[in-house]
Formats: sequence, structure tokens, C-alpha cells
Amino acid sequence: MRRTFVLIMSIFLALGTLAAAQDAQEETPPADPAVGATNEAMVRFLHAAPNAEISNVVLTTGDGETAEVEAFAGVGYGELTDYVAVPAVGYDVAVNLAVVEGEEAGGVEVPADALDTFAGEYYTIVLMGVVRPAEDAEETGFLDWLQGLFTDADDQFALRALVISDLTQFAVDENEAEVRIVHVAPGTEAVDLVVVDAEGANVVHSVGYGDVSGFDRLVPTGTMELRVAGSEAPILDLSDQQVDSGASSTIFLIGTPVEAVPLEVVVAQNPVITTATAPGAPGAVPGAPAAVPPAVSTEQTWMRDSLNEIEARLANIEERLRALAEGNGTEEDVTAALDQVAEAMALIDDARDQMAAQPGPAPVVVPPAETTDPAEPDGDGN
Repeated sequence: MRRTFVLIMSIFLALGTLAAAQDAQEETPPADPAVGATNEAMVRFLHAAPNAEISNVVLTTGDGETAEVEAFAGVGYGELTDYVAVPAVGYDVAVNLAVVEGEEAGGVEVPADALDTFAGEYYTIVLMGVVRPAEDAEETGFLDWLQGLFTDADDQFALRALVISDLTQFAVDENEAEVRIVHVAPGTEAVDLVVVDAEGANVVHSVGYGDVSGFDRLVPTGTMELRVAGSEAPILDLSDQQVDSGASSTIFLIGTPVEAVPLEVVVAQNPVITTATAPGAPGAVPGAPAAVPPAVSTEQTWMRDSLNEIEARLANIEERLRALAEGNGTEEDVTAALDQVAEAMALIDDARDQMAAQPGPAPVVVPPAETTDPAEPDGDGN
């Protein structure tokens, strides 16, 4: 037991050292103010709930300060806003509806993920799901279909606000395209994102409703299509959607299987990390534009994730030790706690190695290009 407590004290000391080093790295003034750290994050909003009308979106900090995001107010179904800068703090998200089936919707609750932002990073808030119609709503094909979604008291299709991070953690090669898919089309089967080229069909992602795939790379030489997962049955032909080399895109599948609100996609550009040298740094190209917003260190992101993982492991260790202190533990509990201590120590060692490693060219965040709206592949409606 004494050895266990000594090891745990070592972890807390190491955590303090690692956190202090991370804070020092984040607070060190940059060599070039044009790419210096700011305390802002970038957030955009997608309206993917086919029978909801939005009044506004309000962000509330832990201190109770609220702010209505003007750019998100009244956004129509299928619309994706531009990014808006917000202070990089934690928020509760409230999506307030205007009307539901012609009645005031103040009583309709929209559960939402927390929006925990970090400086220089990008996020998308997605309103997904459908509003459950009243039992006596006027009968139409679409309303009948909506009622059918909730016949077994399953609320998986109820309204909610999903928060996803848009910044990739690795540089995108100039000869490849990076793609992910977000399935927010209620009542629609799981789908495969497939690239068809001269060599055949290659499944890039498979996602079900409410899922966000990881980022994957492809050489954009073929055409993309969405198929029913595990089959060759096509759902949507995406051959007219542009996926550019050296760029990162998110494909949002929205709509329903009902003709009144058909399936479609919103293709959005994500910010990407490139290996370009920051202006003013050794090897920088004279006259090269500064990135907007400023550089985001993948090392800092990795260290933050490591600290979170270590914290979770320590919480498990604490729980086991409390059980031991109360006389409810066994030798197996002691062994498991010591194993978790060793794993946490290994994570700290990895983080130290990461900090000690000489960095390569400064990572630069390249902001995304204009969004491609549904049925408007060029973004201009042409």
C-alpha cells in the first residue's frame, strides 16, 4: 500500500509539471504577432431538422453569461452558416424554436451537447432530428411518416443539437483529399460513402444515423456516391460534388426517405493543418500570408488529451483505493490499481517525450473555403 501511495504522489507531481509546461508553452509570446495565440474559437451552425423552425441560438458560459449568436438566428433548414468567432470557454447550447406546426414552440426542449471550445479550434453545431407532431395533427404523407418514427416510444429521432470538432489533427497531403461524413437524416438506413474509379468501388466510410465518421484520405480521381450500407444499392450520386486535393471536407447527409423532404447533402470545407512554415519563421516564404486564425499546435492538443486520459485513470485508481480503505478490496484490486498507475506513468513519459522532441515546421491552420449548399455545388447557386 505504501508503494501505491508513493506512485500516486509521483503521478500528481508529474501531472503538475506537465500541466505547467503546457501552460508555459501556450503562454509563450509568438515570434510573429500575425500568427500569435488568441482566446477565440470558431463556431458554425447547420440546420438539419426538416420540420423545425429556428428562432435563435444562445450560448451560456459556466458563469451564467449568455450571448445570442446573431448569425445563427432564423437559419433555414439545410443552411450552414459561416464560422463565427467566440471566446474560447465552455458553453451550454440552447437552440430555441420559433413555431412547431403553427403553434408557439417555447415548450419544446432541444437537448444539446456541451460546447467546450479551445483557442484557435473550429466546431460545428448541428440541429438534427425531428419535432414529434401532435397526435391530432392534420394528416399528410409527411406527417404520417413522422408519426411512424415514434410508434415504439423510441426517441432516437427527437430534436437535439450535436457538437463536433472540425479541425483535423494531421496535415493533408496536397495530392489527397480528406473526407468524413455526418449522418443526420432521420429514418434513413446506415450508408456507405463509396468512391468508384477504374479499379472498382472502394468504401471510405460506413455510418448510421447520428454517427460522425473519422477523417479518411482518398485520391480524388473517381466519383463518390452514397449506398445503403453493405450493398450496391445507391442512395445519392455525389459525382457533382467537388472534393479538392489538399483540402478537408465534411459531407452532411440530411433529409428523409420521404419525397416531401428528400435526401441531400451539404458539403462543407474544414480548416486543415498544413506543414507550411509560419511567416517570419526561419525558412518562411517572403510575403506569404499569415494563417487566420493563428497556428494551433497538434502537440498541445495531444498533451491535453493525454492529461484528460490520465485524469480518468486516476479517478479509477482513487475509487479502488477508497474501496481498499473501507476494507472492501482484495489483492486483485491492489494489482489492478498498480497496473493503472503504471499505465498513467507511461502516458506521462510519452507526453514528456513529445514535449522534448524537436518540432518540425510550424503547423498552420488554413481556414476553410466557402461552403457548398445543397443542390449548389459551386456555392454560388449557379
